[in-house]
Amino acid sequence: MSTLKLVLLSVEALCHEVLSRVFRRAANLFWVPLLLHPFEPLWWRALVLALVLQSVVFFCRKMKRDRLNEILNVEGRI
Repeated sequence: MSTLKLVLLSVEALCHEVLSRVFRRAANLFWVPLLLHPFEPLWWRALVLALVLQSVVFFCRKMKRDRLNEILNVEGRI
């Protein structure tokens, strides 16, 4: 393997490790206790879960719309 390829693989592995630790820490500090806290009423957990799902759906739709606009702009249809 060339040195450049080894460096790129190392950087990719490092970025993956950092991001996985950040997301794990965020989940441990915020989402998991919030959703699974035993003293919170069930309606509160349902509300939080609904808001999270709504945010995910909104983000996916936005990404799809942006990607479609990008494709149409490249093809010159807009």
